[in-house]
Amino acid sequence: MCGIAGFIGKKKDLPSKKKLKNCKNLMETRGPDGFKYKLINHGNNASIILHSRLAIIDPKERSDQPMEDETGVLAFNGMIYNYLEIKKTLKKKNIHFQTKSDTEVLLKLLNTLGISGLKQLEGMWSFFYFNKKTNQMILSRDTFGEKPLYYSIVGKSIYFGSNINYIKQLSNKKYLLDYGKINLSLNFGYKTFFSDENTFFKNINSLKPGNSLIVDNFDRVKIINNSIKNLKIENFNYQNSKKKIKKTLNENFSRVIRSDFPVACLLSGGIDSNLVASFAKKFVAKKFKCFSIKNRDENYDESSNIDMTVKKLKIKHSYITYNRRDSIKHLEILVKQTSCIVPTITWLLYSSLIKKIKENGYKVVLGGAGGDEFFAGYYIHHLLHLKNLKRNKSGFSQYYNDWYKKVRPLVRSKYLNDFYFFLKNSKKINSNLTPFLENRNLLKKKIKKKIEEKIVFKDELKNFLYHEIFYSSLPAQLVPADNISMFHGVEHRSPILNKDLFRLSFSIKNDYLIKNGYGKFILRDILSNYLNKKIAWSRNKIGFFTDIKNIFNIKDKNFKKLLFQSKKINSLVNKKEVEKILNQNKKLTNSQSHFIFSILNFVLLEKYYGKK
Repeated sequence: MCGIAGFIGKKKDLPSKKKLKNCKNLMETRGPDGFKYKLINHGNNASIILHSRLAIIDPKERSDQPMEDETGVLAFNGMIYNYLEIKKTLKKKNIHFQTKSDTEVLLKLLNTLGISGLKQLEGMWSFFYFNKKTNQMILSRDTFGEKPLYYSIVGKSIYFGSNINYIKQLSNKKYLLDYGKINLSLNFGYKTFFSDENTFFKNINSLKPGNSLIVDNFDRVKIINNSIKNLKIENFNYQNSKKKIKKTLNENFSRVIRSDFPVACLLSGGIDSNLVASFAKKFVAKKFKCFSIKNRDENYDESSNIDMTVKKLKIKHSYITYNRRDSIKHLEILVKQTSCIVPTITWLLYSSLIKKIKENGYKVVLGGAGGDEFFAGYYIHHLLHLKNLKRNKSGFSQYYNDWYKKVRPLVRSKYLNDFYFFLKNSKKINSNLTPFLENRNLLKKKIKKKIEEKIVFKDELKNFLYHEIFYSSLPAQLVPADNISMFHGVEHRSPILNKDLFRLSFSIKNDYLIKNGYGKFILRDILSNYLNKKIAWSRNKIGFFTDIKNIFNIKDKNFKKLLFQSKKINSLVNKKEVEKILNQNKKLTNSQSHFIFSILNFVLLEKYYGKK
């Protein structure tokens, strides 16, 4: 929706006019529809708040930001899906409104309830809020981390922004790349890129999902956790669980599609995007269209499923073909402008889709992030389910036979199609990182320790899903989805990421999630009432991906020159082994493609943001 940036600290340390202007220029991609700022003075202290707007709800000037009333000041990036319901409640308390925006609803809610008001929100957000009466400032990020918020504490000053380069522009500090973090990421793969608060820059942190940074009287700083707590498995029967999930999906989709502009949808051949398209179509009254990549890689071609869905739902649809000619330039622009790496090749394809969606006049796009993590949709989840069954000595043999006959033949990774190999190695390395074992020979500085995982559930599958949502798989999707869509001036929304749906998915039995060789069993059951059953009950998980050779000419000397141009990155990788992969004629494995693409990203990050 927007871009925010700012400073909190001593008045004498306020960023210069030149720095503010340079930051404004950077923020235009996130907010092409307007820019404003607000200076807050308080004795020897001050704060300056910058906001660039992508206008989607109440696009009139009256809803520009920073928004201010007699009690508070707010600069907000995101969308509060249940703002109309909250507004209705606030009106009963004799609170009056001047606009039709969700921004004003959030401002009034924070004025009334402060930080405790966040419990009422359903949506995605990062925001700065200042209460004039209490002199309290709040920087906050949504439950699942859909909207980014970075910050840096320098002495008694705090710099923050939607992008890291906003902070680098406002601050006088020289921020160095963290090569230790880069080496960790090369060792363990893209799912660890955004796994904690540490970024690829020293002294710049990401505010964790569900966290708020609070500053009282320009002095005392604390971070509090507003994330979902007290999760437990309930004894719901299957039909009752199915009914609750379907009801929650309907309620949430009716809110997520709220927009004063047409809404588009990403469509692949998989369960999640089909679910999003099916439910969104029920509620979108305005122009609605789906967009898909026409994948040249036959291993990832989902066009037959996509065509079936388009016909069944009677929706408008366009295919986009990726042009590999400008791939290097495309990637360079994204890394430079967003000051962030692109985790996988998938997101270059996504960027082409979003660009075309913007050209077609759309400002909002819906995606299916969260379905696999909420409802156990990855092949690895079957292995964790088997691990649970084996430990509990209940139903293991029957489900192992189901998995061996129905699921195993579909699994490409040799590290995930052998349960006993997985069982042995998951004790030594994090389960979701097992496929990256094959990249060990490509590294010079190998890290042998296992990354510690937070234990929230005794149930290993549930704990793994929780970890994927907050520390691995989902952040690796949400960060690039926001960075890239906002670079093109489009807001990405993920309707499956809903607090009530999250609680439901973690309260039901594992047997409802994984059954008869199907992951996401209960979700498939719901979807089969809307879609072709061939799609709903397909076990083959194709994925939105392509071989790196389809995007770059990796044998080209200019590609190799760029890939190996950094002495520091070269010190982390085994250049000879990487060159062998580049020169081989056979198809690369997914993890090899990921590894080479990661090197390329880190080289470009160093090119534009490394020490000069």
